[in-house]
Amino acid sequence: MLYIEAIKDIKDAIIEEISGLCKGYDGDVSVIPPDDESNGDLTTNIAFVIAKTVRKKPIDIASAIALRLSNLSTVKSASAVGAGFVNITLAKEIWSDVVIEVLKDRCEYGKSDIGGGAKINIEYVSANPTGPLHAGHGRGAVIGDSLANLLEFAGFDVTREYYVNDAGNQVEILARTVYLHYKALLENHDAEIPDGMYPGDYLKDVAKEIIASCDKKWVNSPQEEWLSEFQKMSVEILLLKIKEDLRELGINHDLFSYESRLHQKKPDIQMSTVEEAAENLKSKGLVYEGALPKPKGIEDENWSEEKLLLFRSSNFGDEQDRALQRPDGSWTYFAGDIAYHMDKFRRGFKNIIDIWGADHESHVRKTKAGVCAVTDGAANMAVLICQMVAFMDNGAPVKMSKRAGTFVTLREVTDAVGKDVFRFFMLTKKSDTHMEFDFQKVKEQSKDNPVFYVQYAHARCRSVLRSFEKMFGKNVFKEEAHTINPNKIEFRSLSDYHISVAKILADWPRQIEQTAKTYELNKIANYLYKLSSAFHRLWQQGRSEPAMRFLNQSDERLSFANAGFVYAVASVIASGLRIFGVEPAEEIV
Repeated sequence: MLYIEAIKDIKDAIIEEISGLCKGYDGDVSVIPPDDESNGDLTTNIAFVIAKTVRKKPIDIASAIALRLSNLSTVKSASAVGAGFVNITLAKEIWSDVVIEVLKDRCEYGKSDIGGGAKINIEYVSANPTGPLHAGHGRGAVIGDSLANLLEFAGFDVTREYYVNDAGNQVEILARTVYLHYKALLENHDAEIPDGMYPGDYLKDVAKEIIASCDKKWVNSPQEEWLSEFQKMSVEILLLKIKEDLRELGINHDLFSYESRLHQKKPDIQMSTVEEAAENLKSKGLVYEGALPKPKGIEDENWSEEKLLLFRSSNFGDEQDRALQRPDGSWTYFAGDIAYHMDKFRRGFKNIIDIWGADHESHVRKTKAGVCAVTDGAANMAVLICQMVAFMDNGAPVKMSKRAGTFVTLREVTDAVGKDVFRFFMLTKKSDTHMEFDFQKVKEQSKDNPVFYVQYAHARCRSVLRSFEKMFGKNVFKEEAHTINPNKIEFRSLSDYHISVAKILADWPRQIEQTAKTYELNKIANYLYKLSSAFHRLWQQGRSEPAMRFLNQSDERLSFANAGFVYAVASVIASGLRIFGVEPAEEIV
């Protein structure tokens, strides 16, 4: 591909130029598209990077680099600007070559092998199975699933995982609440749910399912008999409902891991995974008996120091050491988290990504400390925090769900706007920023709605291709057709509008590789919006200038070239939308 070759030639020429100043320079040379298109096709800041080392002014270095680059056949012009940037304009034929490359690869264009087949585990959603998913869970669900799609596109071997918190106090409270509904239904009255238990009518449905399978079996049984059974049955029923809600959002996990199994003793070693993790840390001298400091801001006359089993988390950058056991000897959630990530590592995942809600932000540092300790620093763990989403309806806060009792359910949102709208919109901002989701605004058909604007661009592309087929009786641009030979497309002259679009197409592979490193999916959303905007401008130009129209009944070869250009745009937009788990629109009604 000429564009990639041109960038390589430019980087090689820059390194050759600066090697005389910085002998043996082995750093990276950044050559990227500028934010402002008026600054050329590519720009580099290398002069600033080496200026202090070589004791020269950046502008003098930049001038020498620009002079060398001007001699390259793929470079139309290069100039030193400002305090030391080098702006580069490429030869025009490069942009028609970009379109041909897209047509060769179609929706595979931009696919990368930077992952090298490395295994990576992405854990997302992992909501407690104590009720239906609330709307806020949807943001982490979409981010995790779309990131998995993107990393697969970038050459990683991805496993999508859900961690089921089916142990601990919250599951016991769930079982007790369901049992109250169970007894009340059998006695033909509504259950009185005390404070501290789970409100919401959805647990009546859980109780009804238990009655359907067990009838009155547990009515007069002592708590020690029914409690564990109700925990298992309630979690199983609610987890099935969670999976259904996720499928409606287009999400299917590869693996569901259960917290309870981490606490089960293994017959061969008579030790649970949590105990193994604790022994691992003990063997490294990272566990001791001690007391935690009094929590800040807590004024409790009854508070007193208690001897606990502590992990030396502060050795790994945490602000203090952390408890592995409670005063009663039971393991803390933190101990379970260490064991869970140790288990991931043992399953072959050195690369681990967790998608967490904002309420878990304070757990990041200590969890990373535990994972570093238990894997001897061999695991690469990243945590993406998803901030809260405010759900609005025409500017007013959305009322709570009557069914859920305390929140708006994810299913209610997806039923109202559709999975594609929801998924795309959740990816328009960085995960760690707050966002508003307005039911009316996300359905607006305007430029201000990125979901509509990108889908509209794809629909317009498909409309042109349908018109080409109707006009000339050829369907060579359909997805399933492979009769097209891109090398036979003749681009007689690309207008500035065409070139603006082609430049954005050329940047798609870089966008994939950059996002595979930063995990900032909002940049893919921004890219798709930028490409769509450029295409819409090209479309509008054809409405005002007949010579710029894509199709001309009297000129099949020109129409064929233009249709190929449009197909290239559609391919990249479709590729981006599919990474987002969004079905590209064929038409906008």
